[in-house]
Amino acid sequence: MQRWQHSEAHDARYINKEFDALVEQARVAEDQDVRLALYQEAEQLLMGDAGIISMFHIKEYVLIRPHIEGFTVSPVGQPDLTGITLKPFEQ
Repeated sequence: MQRWQHSEAHDARYINKEFDALVEQARVAEDQDVRLALYQEAEQLLMGDAGIISMFHIKEYVLIRPHIEGFTVSPVGQPDLTGITLKPFEQ
């Protein structure tokens, strides 16, 4: 998965300083809701400019056994194993 950092850093040659500013603000935003809103605004700008055209979207599924608690996946699809706890296994 390629992560957008700044418009000049990619093969698409899409350059937009407003997009770059939104991505930079989102990167340092501590509030998750604010960060998401900034990334969504940057994405809308990118799609409106046709700076990149998404050809497909990948959907991933994760199966978790009932005795596992606290498993989460980051917004970019990486499993976060730091909060996992195991309940006693019942047969």
